[in-house]
Amino acid sequence: MLFNIVTTHDCNLGHCRYCRNNEADPPFPRRISYDIGTLKRFVAGDPDAMIGFYGGEPLVGMDFVERIMDEIPSRKFVLQTNGILLDKVKDRYLHGLDCILLSIDGPVATTDYYRGAGTHDKVVKNARLLRRKGFAGEVTARMCVSEHSDVYRDATYLLGLEDDAGKRLFDGLHWQNDLMFGDREEWNDLDGWLTSSYYPGVDRLLSDWLGGIERDRTVRLIYPFNGLVKTLLSGVPAKLHCGCGHQYFNICTDGRITACPIASDFYHIFQMGTIQESTPDDLKKAMDVVEPCPSCDIYSICGGRCLYANKLKPWGEDGYAKVCESVRHLVTAVQAVLPRIQALIASGELAPSQFDYFRYNGAEIIP
Repeated sequence: MLFNIVTTHDCNLGHCRYCRNNEADPPFPRRISYDIGTLKRFVAGDPDAMIGFYGGEPLVGMDFVERIMDEIPSRKFVLQTNGILLDKVKDRYLHGLDCILLSIDGPVATTDYYRGAGTHDKVVKNARLLRRKGFAGEVTARMCVSEHSDVYRDATYLLGLEDDAGKRLFDGLHWQNDLMFGDREEWNDLDGWLTSSYYPGVDRLLSDWLGGIERDRTVRLIYPFNGLVKTLLSGVPAKLHCGCGHQYFNICTDGRITACPIASDFYHIFQMGTIQESTPDDLKKAMDVVEPCPSCDIYSICGGRCLYANKLKPWGEDGYAKVCESVRHLVTAVQAVLPRIQALIASGELAPSQFDYFRYNGAEIIP
């Protein structure tokens, strides 16, 4: 299991257009209020435990990050960060991380539009600093995609960035569509954006990705593509690809355990226990999505869009169906190119293991 630790609800970037972190006070302490020893005892109940750091901005609570890494054994450590404070992380903690999911939405115009002037340059500077320091773990760009985004333009830009040595800056990327998190009225023309920008962009990005596979026999890590291809190749029915509610659990600042960090404010629906009174074994009774997902013909591939969206349906049934339309486009596009991938595997030119990825690390497969 991966235990996602919220170190703080505070953030040093307070005005990102798509973020609702600062809209209201959460029903939790601003910072960790439980004893770290209690967390250590809880995590020790899972011999294969992994720990992720989340916020707010988790590095605003860097003292908790350091204490947890010092005191709690974990198979892997994952950091989801806006990247602004990465240059402040001490080297011994930096090199103790296995994966950094770094928030950046694309080129300067896109990133700074969403997250404030100067954000892009600071994040890229700190990403290059990671490489100069010899960081050997995974560095993945985590994009938020909304109406101002062009998923093809923005993803292609990030995949093309280089470090100071001319090597790839990012090992991979994923994106999260800003759907059902804010009000639907915030979109000027959702249908128009999907049909004229997002769907063609996904198709072009997939075509480029497949072209690279066929040309070089290498697979670039684009989480939605890798995850869906891996599922289709295995034939094993998917559960929620993000792992929420069955492999990925969120630990709130007071020790409550919820199935998803996004849904924590609705803990009365999503709470699955506490670190004070529960054990990891208690979490094995998974929280599953409800209709309409289980009856859907692509459910075994998609695994469900999102626990938060599925159970709360903030855009209503019609809005939920619209988001499912975007997922269906992605799944159908990947299914269409699968025979070409299978042919390369059958000929021995490609191995199924080349589509492997770090599962349940917080990267999105179903955006």
